[in-house]
Amino acid sequence: MKKEKALEKLRKAKVEAVSNSTVIEVGRLELNEAIKALRIIIALQNILNED
Repeated sequence: MKKEKALEKLRKAKVEAVSNSTVIEVGRLELNEAIKALRIIIALQNILNED
């Protein structure tokens, strides 16, 4: 699914951001929020598809 690929890309971007910069606090927090939101969307979609 496209959402799972997007989630993996966000995770990779977070790892890269953390390893490449010392001043990434805002970027990291934004990436964390995007990852959380996408995980919730995927979980809800999976629940809806089970019914």
